[in-house]
Amino acid sequence: MSIEIELDERELELIIDGLFAIISHPSTSQDDWRDAADLSDFLRALGAGHFDGWGDSEEEFVDQGIEAREQAKGTSRSASKRQEQLKSSLCLVPNDPIDW
Repeated sequence: MSIEIELDERELELIIDGLFAIISHPSTSQDDWRDAADLSDFLRALGAGHFDGWGDSEEEFVDQGIEAREQAKGTSRSASKRQEQLKSSLCLVPNDPIDW
């Protein structure tokens, strides 16, 4: 589930302070402590603007990876062997139903 909310700096600090209270409370389980710490770190980074403009950068990164993989596939020895096998199997079909 994903939601969008708008917070001003004061509201963000209140949430982070609440997370710190959860983290520092002695009865907090390890899992809850870890989740609260991760969320607190994420909110601090978000509030500092560390994720601004990542949408375009992320998309470019993924596109570059896809393009590089396609280029690697096209020039690999395995791709060449597959092409040769396809060409040879089109000429010689050993399991042709006509031969049954």
